Order: sequence, then C-alpha cells, then structure tokens
Amino acid sequence: MRSFITVPAKTLAKNPKSIALWVTTTLYAFLSVCVIFSRNKSLSHPKKKSLLEAYTTQTLFSPVPPKMSDISSHMNLDDAQVASIVDGLRTTFKSGKTRDRAWRIKTLKTFQRMMVEKRAEMQAALKADLNKSPEQSWLTELNLVEQDIQLALDSLDEWSTPTSVDTDIVNILGYGQSEIHYDPLGIIAIYGAWNYPFILTLQPIVGAIAAGNCCLVKTPSPNYSKNSAECMLRICNQYFEQD
Repeated sequence: MRSFITVPAKTLAKNPKSIALWVTTTLYAFLSVCVIFSRNKSLSHPKKKSLLEAYTTQTLFSPVPPKMSDISSHMNLDDAQVASIVDGLRTTFKSGKTRDRAWRIKTLKTFQRMMVEKRAEMQAALKADLNKSPEQSWLTELNLVEQDIQLALDSLDEWSTPTSVDTDIVNILGYGQSEIHYDPLGIIAIYGAWNYPFILTLQPIVGAIAAGNCCLVKTPSPNYSKNSAECMLRICNQYFEQD
C-alpha cells in the first residue's frame, strides 16, 4: 500500500518544486511519528472543568508583581487572591513602566537569557512529564520560543512606530494628518497547555512583553505536566522582576 508521502520519481524530476514539497511533507510526517511514539505512557485529556474552576485551581505567575514565593502558594487560589493579583498588574500597567521601550528590550533580553541558561532544566522537565528527548524538546518547543524573542528584539522599533495612513478630504484641508498608534491592551491572560507546555505558555508572553503589556499566566495542568509547570514558575520567579 502506498503511503500519502509517496511521490512518483518522474514528477520529482520534472518539477523541482515537488522535491521541496516532498521533503517538507516527509519531515513533518517523521516528526509527527516521533511525537506519537516518544511517550512511554498513555496520556488523556484532562476532565473538563468550568472556566472559574480551571482558572482558580492551577498555578499562576506573572512577569511583573505580585511577588512569587513558592509553588504551593500559587495553587488553589480563590477569587479574592486572583483579584488581588489582577489589581497589582493593573497598578503596574497604569504606572507606564511596561510601555517604556527600554524596559521592554531589557525584559526580552532577560527572557532570552533565561531560555539559554535554563534550557537543560526545561528539557529535563519535558523528559519527566512527556518523555521528550532533549533534541525533540529543543526542536519543537524551546528553540521556537528563542526565535520569537529574537524576532521581537529585531522588530520592536518597527512594530512600535506609528504608521501614516490616508486622511479624509475634510482634515486634509485643515492640514490634518492621520496615524495609527500601537498601544498595549493592558493585562494579557495566557493559558498554558499540558501537551506542549513551554511553547504554548512562554511563546505568547514574548508578544505581550514586546507590546508593553502585563501578563497573567496559568501554567499547564499539574496532572499531566507537573514538572514543566513547576519549572516555569521557578525560573520565571528567578529571572523576571518582582516589584
């Protein structure tokens, strides 16, 4: 039986573009098989919970206040504790600290340094939770986050520069000009997932910081990615500002 990635040799010879497509499809299929067979235990989706229950029973952290101490203090948070965290983030955002270009660059570089210096710890956590090899962890999760951080650093000035747009006839007569200014939203809620815990949790933080936002992050389910969730809380507590 022919597989879905089988391509006739004549087709490849006549159309060079088919070679690239075939190589890409083959590589994708190979990586998919690696992901499926790299686990030595059966994993199932966690039971569905209400939004409030899922929100208040997982670990929470943020790159800015409140101060983080240990993992246990961020488990099973009640409504009042979550509200206090959000209030702290709002206070920080209203101060204008996260809007500052220098702060954003500094925080992104700290993020970048964390990804490099703590790479081995993150790979060990993924091995313990999902039996991912160090190579697979780097290829499918950690390296992609590092690339996004570098992209944000390289593009921050361009992204934050106002864009000139057409002005209607009424305002042109009054010597008016029109621009689009890119302003941060404020507080970004990010929900991590257990099957790709680092990329699905850390990657959205890159854009949020680059835009000048505060982040409220729910780490992946401790039922399936406990080591990864604990690792993220521990290293973020070490590298990100707590004031």
